[in-house]
Amino acid sequence: MSVETMTGSFPSWDGLLLASIDRWNDQRTTGLMPIAAELGTVRFLRAIVMKNIEDPSLMRFLTAMLNIAAAPNHPLAPMLHSRWRRFQSFVQESLVQDITVGREPHTMEPARGAEQLIATYEGLQLQSMVRPEMDLLESFDRAVTRLREGWSRAYVPPVWDLSQAS
Repeated sequence: MSVETMTGSFPSWDGLLLASIDRWNDQRTTGLMPIAAELGTVRFLRAIVMKNIEDPSLMRFLTAMLNIAAAPNHPLAPMLHSRWRRFQSFVQESLVQDITVGREPHTMEPARGAEQLIATYEGLQLQSMVRPEMDLLESFDRAVTRLREGWSRAYVPPVWDLSQAS
């Protein structure tokens, strides 16, 4: 592609960056989407973790974009927010389906479950980037196993004031 064609298609750096993110992410996840419906949300996220272990470049790129997404006045921030929210929404809706078919317990709230799964998934990936000796897949499996165990119980709000605990 010539510079003129590139500039004509993407007059701003932000547009090129967003198109690159979308294309690269779509190439990685499109083939994995059926896993969510067939095997569940956790298996879907685990498949993404495995892809990121095979080639961590996209994971690093998306992590680098967090700085832009977190800058309230950056023109690209709202578009990045919408991509993160779309992913969160997909995970949440997938968890609703998991509950419906009995893969996950009815005691798990899909909105909270999505929040917890994504925090676990993203947090462990971030750790693996600064701790290369870490076994990301084993850490993900362990954390999610413990998380899912908690989903099978009714939620009990925490008591931080120990004088109120019984």
